[in-house]
Amino acid sequence: MNGPIRKDKAFYLASFEKQQYIIGLSGVATEPSDAWVTAALNQLSAAGIPESSVSATLIGPSGFWPRSGSGNIAGLPAVPNNFFSPIASIGHSYNGVAKVDYNFNDKHRLSLRWFGGQGDQTAPLGGSPALGTASSNLKYYFEDAPIHVFNYSLTLNSVLTPRLTNQVLVGANYFNQTFSDFNNSFDTKAMGLFLSPAATINGKPIHGAPNIVIGNFEQIGLTPPEGRSDLTWHATDIVSYNRGAHQFRFGGEVRQAHVNEF
Repeated sequence: MNGPIRKDKAFYLASFEKQQYIIGLSGVATEPSDAWVTAALNQLSAAGIPESSVSATLIGPSGFWPRSGSGNIAGLPAVPNNFFSPIASIGHSYNGVAKVDYNFNDKHRLSLRWFGGQGDQTAPLGGSPALGTASSNLKYYFEDAPIHVFNYSLTLNSVLTPRLTNQVLVGANYFNQTFSDFNNSFDTKAMGLFLSPAATINGKPIHGAPNIVIGNFEQIGLTPPEGRSDLTWHATDIVSYNRGAHQFRFGGEVRQAHVNEF
């Protein structure tokens, strides 16, 4: 939408959009169902080896593999490629633009523009044997990647003489995105698997499943908690000079960026 704020002086424009997608998965995977666990326990029993209490916790009802709800693996048979995910990958974004123009007079015009966008996506990583990367069809280990982007700019256009114009622009851009497994709530220390005592946030252990590979079963814990945040600002001045059939442009810019990867 758009319209005048003050006749012949101020004008506004605003727009908004929402984007959303849902994509069904097509791959199959081998998951350690109850039938696979029972077969493994039978082999341990035959060899006189007791079950590990830690392993029983990790693969149990509250463990790293979903054993209840949609997409659970509990009742799957003990065969290869026993799992097909009923859960789709999803994503959305909300984006908006707002702009205000103000005419001081015939020679000076000021424009203020704002853009804001934020969204999220939850989807498998997309494994590639060629690149040595893994993926998972379990929703627990879809990558969750919320993003926030905001951009601001202020522009002053001036006609100094019939031959000379000047543009001053100042702006800033903010970007923030984090990555993690969809289910990153696992307290591995409480579960008995404390692999990285030095890995803490504010003195507390980092939650989430570690990367675990068991034979030909699908890997889990594929996306460690990480992210990036950056802020960039700049100021630009451009002078244009017309002389006959020729135009000369001179300008300069000051820019500074702060990047934080964590």
